[in-house]
Amino acid sequence: MFEKRVKIIFVVAFFAVLVLPLLFVNTKKGKVSEAEKRKLATFPKTWEKDGSFNKNFPSEFETWLDDNLGFRSKMVVANAYVQYYVFNQLANNTDMYLGPNGELNYATFKMIPDYQHFTLYSDEEKAEITDAFAYVKDYVHDMGAEFIYVQCWDKHSIYPEQFPKGVLQYGDVSRADQLVEARENAGVTVVNPKQALLDGKKDYDTYTVWGDPTHWSERGAYIGYKLIMEGINSETGGEYRILSENDYDISVIDQGETVFGGIHREQPEEHFEIKNPGAVATLDKLVLYGDDNRFRYFTNDKAGNDTRLLIIGDSYIKSFIVEDIAESFHETVLLYGGKKFDLQKMLDTYKPDIVVLESAERNNYAPWVIDSVKKMRGEG
Repeated sequence: MFEKRVKIIFVVAFFAVLVLPLLFVNTKKGKVSEAEKRKLATFPKTWEKDGSFNKNFPSEFETWLDDNLGFRSKMVVANAYVQYYVFNQLANNTDMYLGPNGELNYATFKMIPDYQHFTLYSDEEKAEITDAFAYVKDYVHDMGAEFIYVQCWDKHSIYPEQFPKGVLQYGDVSRADQLVEARENAGVTVVNPKQALLDGKKDYDTYTVWGDPTHWSERGAYIGYKLIMEGINSETGGEYRILSENDYDISVIDQGETVFGGIHREQPEEHFEIKNPGAVATLDKLVLYGDDNRFRYFTNDKAGNDTRLLIIGDSYIKSFIVEDIAESFHETVLLYGGKKFDLQKMLDTYKPDIVVLESAERNNYAPWVIDSVKKMRGEG
């Protein structure tokens, strides 16, 4: 009798597992999975416009069913939580990696060899980089402007202890270290916040533990901002305003990242808000590459000077400190992702008084500068 009941329970449970997901299949078009941060597949069309049968219907139907099967989202979340909290890994194939204690890290396939120091430059390559940057420095100086380079660093260069332990580094010199040296050899003023960020992490999270792993924290950004402004003042002999902490409303808010499966760990971090900003966005002044919505142009009549600053850089400045920098100059131009564009056109069009070229470690503008210099010399 007991054995019979067990068999009945088993059969009922088996059919429930098969049937219930089909009964609760999602039929809402355009539904977004919050756990996966993507839109689910829609039901495929049966017929083409010419009246013929859609040959891709079987595969598209399978994709739709996989995405919309009942209870799928709950299974995705359950699997993600098990992978994260039991096995210390993310359930999806991504460029995010977990450290020894679940810390978030970002590294594309190309970034791993850089982290391991497998992509170092030869002496000949370093000499070519030095020559190219010396040419740009001289070109900018001949325009009557000053030239500064800013090297930003990926999180794993400041917090290697949070990177997966199985990925080993060889030697103490990275490719970014070589690039800093090459630019200094070219006589270029280099702002290198690496040591300040390493020192700062004794008291602050200069990069977050469970927040956005692709950039510095707002505290780390403030450290970088001050060094950039100090570098500008040193290079120009000027006394451009540097915002102090008293110029901000500083609050602490949760800036934790939500990863695949809806997993979220709180990351209380400082948020910097300028109290009385004077810089105003004037995008109509973007006369070159103005159709790119990532670019910025600020005018600040309260700056007390007529200086035009041109920044060619990436999200380390754009997403964190361009507004802060704009408080110090009459005009501030940010051209984002410079290596997609024409360097000489940028310089000649905007005719800046100061040029700041900034690059994240993972971006490496050196090949673009070399190619730009060849073009400017008429060699290619």
